[in-house]
Amino acid sequence: MSSSPWLALAFFAPLSLLCLQLACSAGAGKDGTNGTNGTNGIGNIGGYALTLPTATITLDGSVSDWEGLSPLATSIQGNGSATHPGSDVKALYAARDASTLYLRMDLWDGTNTAFWNGPAPNDGSYRFRLSSNVYSAMGLGVAYGGQPNLPNPGQWSLGHNGSNDPGMPGSLQGPSFVGVGASTIECALPLLQIGNPTAIYSLQAQTVSISGGSGAAAIQLDIAQTPQVQKVSIEGTVRAAGTGMPIRGALVATSLDGQTISTNAAGYFFLQTAAAPNYANTPYTITITAAGYATFSQSGVWGDHPMAQAFTLNP
Repeated sequence: MSSSPWLALAFFAPLSLLCLQLACSAGAGKDGTNGTNGTNGIGNIGGYALTLPTATITLDGSVSDWEGLSPLATSIQGNGSATHPGSDVKALYAARDASTLYLRMDLWDGTNTAFWNGPAPNDGSYRFRLSSNVYSAMGLGVAYGGQPNLPNPGQWSLGHNGSNDPGMPGSLQGPSFVGVGASTIECALPLLQIGNPTAIYSLQAQTVSISGGSGAAAIQLDIAQTPQVQKVSIEGTVRAAGTGMPIRGALVATSLDGQTISTNAAGYFFLQTAAAPNYANTPYTITITAAGYATFSQSGVWGDHPMAQAFTLNP
């Protein structure tokens, strides 16, 4: 993963700036413990544009290049369907770079190649759903090529066998958009192919069943979705004073709550708090600790979404 300072846009920003403002906030899926219960519908949530860290992800089913990024939403274990192994959603992640939106779904019970959007018992698919200023509801499915006579046999594919919502761009189909591991589904969406949005209001990771075979309505099996209230988030890097070397494993915390995050190998972190964004003029404290370094702790008016912050720790 390559990480870099990122630019946030308000949802009314001009299209020529080609950037997203997304919000990440830990939430829960259906019957979850720390977020809203899931529904199949999503939409514009009061004009709140959400925020996301910048990263470039390789579609290989590995989570190593997501290191240092917190989940946007979670779902407790045991919510999936007993008749559909691989349906128990664990977490939803997202990131972006200048040209691509990256989505990741983790499963408690692992991915299942029987999810190929066909007749029961192979009637499941993995779905990412988003709401933006371009599409009020976009549903993109990931399914396995389970039969030789269907598109992309023996491969995971975006939009396989009709798993995308009707009306989605035909160009958003095929194996090149996804990477699947033992417990992870990754998806890369070129911004130009999803309408080049300047704001995204909601994201979901779902597992669904097509009860009764092809053409039937999707039945939600489990979900993790972003909550509808933006939270204070902090992004930055931590380096050693003097050498400028990145510090891996530094623990970042605030006085706002008990949420913490550790820096990755590049010294990068994105900390999502549980605090509502009311700190444009109110100070709070950022604290960073790392073995072998003096603790950094400073109170200030950091704002609701400080970005590209550069911290140095003294030995």
